[in-house]
Parts: sequence; C-alpha cells; structure tokens
Amino acid sequence: MEILLDCIFGPKPHFTEAHYAKRMLPWLHPHQLPIMVYRSIFAVYAINFPMKNLIHELKFFKNKYALDVCTKLYASALHHIYMYIHQLHSMYSIKSHECSTNTALKFALCIIPLPMSKFRLRQKGYNQCELMCKSIVEYMKKFHSDIPIHYAPILTKIRRTPQQARLSRLQRLHSQKNSFYINQNLYKNFMFSTHNNIYIVIDDIVTTGSTLKEALRTLQHNTRPSDIVCGLALCHTLKNNHHRST
Repeated sequence: MEILLDCIFGPKPHFTEAHYAKRMLPWLHPHQLPIMVYRSIFAVYAINFPMKNLIHELKFFKNKYALDVCTKLYASALHHIYMYIHQLHSMYSIKSHECSTNTALKFALCIIPLPMSKFRLRQKGYNQCELMCKSIVEYMKKFHSDIPIHYAPILTKIRRTPQQARLSRLQRLHSQKNSFYINQNLYKNFMFSTHNNIYIVIDDIVTTGSTLKEALRTLQHNTRPSDIVCGLALCHTLKNNHHRST
C-alpha cells in the first residue's frame, strides 16, 4: 500500500536530524575543497550518497534539516573560494608593484540565487536556491563575519525553458540562451560598493553547466571590469575530478 501511495503522490520525506547524524554525517567532509568543473564554475561533491539524498530532500520537500546541512557545506565552499580569490588578487597586486593599501582591498561576496521562470515558481511554490542563499548569508554573517557578504537576487529569468532533467546533453547546451536579465534597480545597490564584488550564482547541481554559463554570461556583460563573476553548485555529475575549461 505504501509503495502504491508513493507512486501516486511521490515518496514522503524521511530526512530527519537523527537520520543525518546516524546515516549521513560519517560520509560528509564539511571542509572538502571545491573544484572548478567548468570555467568559472565550481562544485564540491559528486552527486552520490549522501549528497543526492540531501539535494532531493531540499529540492522537492523543502526539508529544513537538509537546508541546515547544505548551508554549512555551501558556506565552507564559499569561504575557500573567497580566500582563494583574495590571495590571487594580493599576489597579482604585489607582482604589479601596486600600493600596499590596494593589496589589502577586500572583496564583498554577492550571493545570487539561480532564478526560476515565473511559471515554474508558481507551479512549485518556492525556489530552493533562494532559500539556500538567504540561509547562507545569514549563516556567514554569524560565523564568518570577517567576510562582507550580501544577498543579491539581481538575476531574473525572462524566458520559460524546458526542465533540464528532460533534455539530452546537446539540447541542454542550447536551451538557456538569452533566458536571463539583470534587474538594474537591484544591481545599483551593489554597483557603487566601496569593495570590489565577487558575484557568485548559486545552484544545487551542475551537469552540462549550460544554465550557470548563461547566467554568468549575462552578469559579465553588466558588471564592472573589476568585479569577479563565478558560479557554485554543491554537486556535480562529472565522472572524475578533472575540471573542464569550456
């Protein structure tokens, strides 16, 4: 009977705090370094147990325990990316013989949720990337207060596209073209910041990277040359850890 109900209504969420502590905690490495899976796109974990379960619970059931766990994992990855970029900037400044005050210049993290189309948002009721970004910013302001961070929902999806899971790899590569635009009214709040900005678009899983690549392309055409634009997904579907540059 339970199997029949699952087939009709979908499986019930089973991820609880106790389930995480007993079943998933031993498999997680909270300080695992993100890798660059595509140019300017980082990911942390392969999409297998327990990450597949975590993403599923957050994406389809809005599970608060999954949200809490993912928040900490994203925050750790963002901290690594921030320190990596800041160190590269400092090294470049020293090689360029710039003033020491410039080498100490801090970047501000601007966390951008990958947006859904209005149709998909009405259909689902929430965007898990928005939930995640708000939670990440709140967490990092509390536990990584040395890093300036802002919630920056400046991207909007203007064209409804097919769900990526239903498309072939070739179809995915072309389905997202010209599907995003920048909300200029919101962007102005960050454009005149005293910091250089690192705009990081947050997604849950990266496969071909077509959606994130298009989002980054839109940002790169609208942000300042001194700003940095990249994407971060918690999971990737690559079969090995070798990054791709395209």
